[in-house]
Amino acid sequence: MESAASDVEYQLYCGEQHWIVLLTPLFWALLSLFVFLQLEKMWMFGFVLAVFAAVTGVISAMTYVSAKFIITDHCVYLRSGLLRQRQVALPLIEIHSAHVERTMLGRLMDYGAIIVTDTKQQTSKLSKVDKPQHFVDVLERIVTNAEPDFGD
Repeated sequence: MESAASDVEYQLYCGEQHWIVLLTPLFWALLSLFVFLQLEKMWMFGFVLAVFAAVTGVISAMTYVSAKFIITDHCVYLRSGLLRQRQVALPLIEIHSAHVERTMLGRLMDYGAIIVTDTKQQTSKLSKVDKPQHFVDVLERIVTNAEPDFGD
């Protein structure tokens, strides 16, 4: 009789999006507050900006909460989106490479994009990932069968 334990996957690492995704709605909210307080004759424009800030805030918060980047002992799962959810499952044996792209601000704030390429040369990219180099380092150690370092 075959054991069901062979179907069990163990989560080895879980990454998340960086809080920087919430910065754009904050900018719009502060701009609308400025328009409300400084430009009284343009209160309608301030109201429109406040509504825009609220909508982008909700969308950004849903993106921030829903995005997960998980490494198990069998696969890498890249999941993003709440309303239009996108999930990619890459078996570890099919991963060819993974690397990080960062802007200058990304280097300062420790966020960036993770690009994972499989053996068929298809790429999956996730933007604004918190501590992306750590994610890639853990992934490379697991793929090369080295002992992963899970510390920060």
